[in-house]
Amino acid sequence: NFLKSLKSSAESMAPAYEARRSLKRFACLNCHNRDGEGGFSPELTEQMRLLENAENVDDISPPRLTGVGHKLRTSWMLKVLTQAGRARPWMTLRMPQYGTENVGILTEALPKLEGTVPDDSVKPPQLTASTIDAGRTLTGKAGHGCVACHDISGVSGGGTRGPDLALTPERVRFDWYTRWMHQPQRLAPQTKMPTYFPDGKSLLTSVANGDADRQIEALW
Repeated sequence: NFLKSLKSSAESMAPAYEARRSLKRFACLNCHNRDGEGGFSPELTEQMRLLENAENVDDISPPRLTGVGHKLRTSWMLKVLTQAGRARPWMTLRMPQYGTENVGILTEALPKLEGTVPDDSVKPPQLTASTIDAGRTLTGKAGHGCVACHDISGVSGGGTRGPDLALTPERVRFDWYTRWMHQPQRLAPQTKMPTYFPDGKSLLTSVANGDADRQIEALW
């Protein structure tokens, strides 16, 4: 009866506590960094570079877990945790798969740990000829040059490889995406992502009259 009571109480733990417990239980911070804790040591990072293809060595560390509850849609988080979902399929590293029964709860617990709620909604894009054309221009070399680093539908731009842009609406929440576009360095210090909208203004005035929010919407 005593052991049954422990199992019952474990199943009813507060989500924030369950998130912390799972992060420790499955040693997530052995690879991932969260709030300045964990992640690869400089020595291990250099060893990993030797195992990676030369064109991919600029980005070999697993994604930071800081703010992941605000960032990821519930369905994508579940896909990563239980279905080997990957935004960087070229990386040598592989995410361990512990099973839905063990880590499935993190899709609810991680957002609550960070003071938000799980969310799987997708902001419908404005699919007009003008917005699609604007997004294509902004993504290309005549715009913000996203293709220089990011893959798009599996096609590499040849530079430092960032997550596949075609997966963005599937992966991230729109509110996080907007904040990321405005202030990437604030959300991920030392990221290689440039700031294209300093002080809320676009560096490119030839698209959407330089309106930052309209450009961000067009990219979405």
